[in-house]
Amino acid sequence: NAGPAVYQVSHQPSIPAANQAVVVTARVHDPSGVQSLVLNYRIGASTTYTSVPMKDDGTGGDAIAGDGIFSATIPGQAASVLVAFYVSATDSKLATTRFPALLNNGAPVPECVVMFGDSNPSGSFPVYHLWVTQVNVNRWVQLSDLSNEAHDCTIVCGSRVIYNAQARYAGSPYHQNFNTPTGNLCHYKWIFPDDDKFLGATSFNKLHQPGNGAGDDTSIQREQIANTFLRALGVPWLYRHYVAVYVNGVR
Repeated sequence: NAGPAVYQVSHQPSIPAANQAVVVTARVHDPSGVQSLVLNYRIGASTTYTSVPMKDDGTGGDAIAGDGIFSATIPGQAASVLVAFYVSATDSKLATTRFPALLNNGAPVPECVVMFGDSNPSGSFPVYHLWVTQVNVNRWVQLSDLSNEAHDCTIVCGSRVIYNAQARYAGSPYHQNFNTPTGNLCHYKWIFPDDDKFLGATSFNKLHQPGNGAGDDTSIQREQIANTFLRALGVPWLYRHYVAVYVNGVR
């Protein structure tokens, strides 16, 4: 007897302001019937989870009773506070499921992440947010710049929220000397779940500061113009576009 299927998990608002409550929603199904669906969240570096029943009765943040979408609320937090959470479900035969699912690779336990009060500037450039728990930041820092070990994270762009994504540095022997994922200018590789692609892709390799070395193109335009010429000439070229990237609130 498998546990319930938990799917379409999300939170709103996707980028909450400081002290703004967040509603986590999910759908769940089990042929044996669902006994409970619970939101478990922890604040900052705390290892203690608060458990809140997810409801579909129009209370506790649930918008519409009986619509199949279960909801629970995380109280608003101060700016820059990260909250990690997961959803657990139990069916009538006591089989359980966890979202995100546990891994067996020795990595930290995967969690969904939401950050309060992150910057979200207006303009024509998309804004990408990478949220990583302190546990995963510590693991990231301990590995070498050229490590291919990825770290569990949440990626947000506008209203799009992608949990259980993976991130690491992208580089080569020339592209390193990074200190932390929120420190000096660096390059990233982001990997999306196979069933939750972003812009039709499962991998962004790579998110790169303009220039050959990070930030060494002070015009911020050389490679973009070069690829425009290559495309016009009908030879292989790279599709690139400008984005604003924030990692745990740091641009």
